[in-house]
Amino acid sequence: MAGQRDRVLIVDDDRTVADTTVLIFIKEGYWAKAAYSAEEALAQVREWQPSVAILDVHLPKLDGIALARLMRLACPDCRVMLISAENIAEDLFAGIPDDMPVIAKPVPPAELLAFVDQLLPAR
Repeated sequence: MAGQRDRVLIVDDDRTVADTTVLIFIKEGYWAKAAYSAEEALAQVREWQPSVAILDVHLPKLDGIALARLMRLACPDCRVMLISAENIAEDLFAGIPDDMPVIAKPVPPAELLAFVDQLLPAR
């Protein structure tokens, strides 16, 4: 179960996906918010300092991979997970740190919660 400090930011331009995922995390005791663009996500990271961010790879203007790199600069303690509904060439993910998992959509809620739990530091 999530601790009070565990904040999860869901970044997806599909509002239904983002909002539904936020509700899943809130139900499990996390503080969760949604951002629907990379720009909105960067503002949320600076203001809210999430523990974990789940980023859709395919975002308009700035993709999730570039966003992940910027988020790491803005909030070094935030753990980042990338998700994608499409197969993506391996070379696109070159240079992504091993502690930044990339998983395929759709992700069953129980699996997503388990991934996030693994990303959070042990308490």
